[in-house]
Amino acid sequence: VAPRPAVGGSGSSTATRPGGEVADAVEADPEEEEEAPQRTYWVNVNAPRNLWVKGSDVNVELGLSEDFRVEYREEARLFGEVRVLRGRVDVLGRRFDVQRDSQVRFTGPATVPYINVTAEHRNDNAKVTVFVTIRGQGRDITLKPTSDPPLPESEIYTLLATGRRTLERGSGASMTASAQAASVVGSLVANEARKALSEKLPLDVLSIEAGDSGLAGAKLEVGTYVTDKIYVGYTGRVGANLQQGENANAVRFEYQFNPRWSLEGQYGDARSGGLDLIWSKEY
Repeated sequence: VAPRPAVGGSGSSTATRPGGEVADAVEADPEEEEEAPQRTYWVNVNAPRNLWVKGSDVNVELGLSEDFRVEYREEARLFGEVRVLRGRVDVLGRRFDVQRDSQVRFTGPATVPYINVTAEHRNDNAKVTVFVTIRGQGRDITLKPTSDPPLPESEIYTLLATGRRTLERGSGASMTASAQAASVVGSLVANEARKALSEKLPLDVLSIEAGDSGLAGAKLEVGTYVTDKIYVGYTGRVGANLQQGENANAVRFEYQFNPRWSLEGQYGDARSGGLDLIWSKEY
């Protein structure tokens, strides 16, 4: 008996057995193979208050929204709001009280929450209240400082870094706003640079003045605010003439009694120095 010709369709074929009998063999369709469904685990968290985060620079009570939940399917995902009920954080040695309406909202991946946090710092000596608002999501984060009474951003940064609205040197004339922002290493704009420097050098002020003729006459000043009222610094001048009483190296001390009265003194290697009692008024 001659074998029959093979006849097949989609997903089937025929084969001839010994003796001329035809047997059908059915192939498995890959699309019909179903994968085992992945399981999703979730936990609803009920913590509307009394959820504390404490550390050396933070002490905050949080509360979770009613529908807050944690899901896990290949990766952890969070859904809901974390609300600030009360608390404080310490930044650059300043205390900030976090406002009650601040919140962090999660809509999926735990690493990209939406942040809307406002913190308040009160400087009693300068009689200024500073508000710092952080808002945004992921890498799109903005930091906006404001104050009451209203001040330029350069003065706000100076106040946060040094405890003073302006920095006065030498003749007592105020530095320009741009010079303030550049010389104050503790500015929040340069927060990351401040962290790197503070690990090695406890500096609050770094000021460089170019000389009239290249390097000659250039002046460097570095210093730190021991407290909001006490400043201690070092001043170095290139090309100083010791015979004429110009200090190549000098130390500087300032004490601010109140916003108007301060005591300033300096002494250097040319045995030249002075002590000044200064009264100032802003208009």
